[in-house]
Amino acid sequence: MSEPNFLTPLQCNEISREIWYLPEREEIQTAIARLWGSMAAFKDGENLGGVCDL
Repeated sequence: MSEPNFLTPLQCNEISREIWYLPEREEIQTAIARLWGSMAAFKDGENLGGVCDL
């Protein structure tokens, strides 16, 4: 995990979606899913999208 590009933006989005669509998702899971989505945005160079999502 020390490498800056360990996961691609697509992989980060996939993780986000997997968590987001869990049955009976809890608040902490929602926050973690949004964090993964923000990481994907930053990796894609969308600094504003990453900041706004957090």
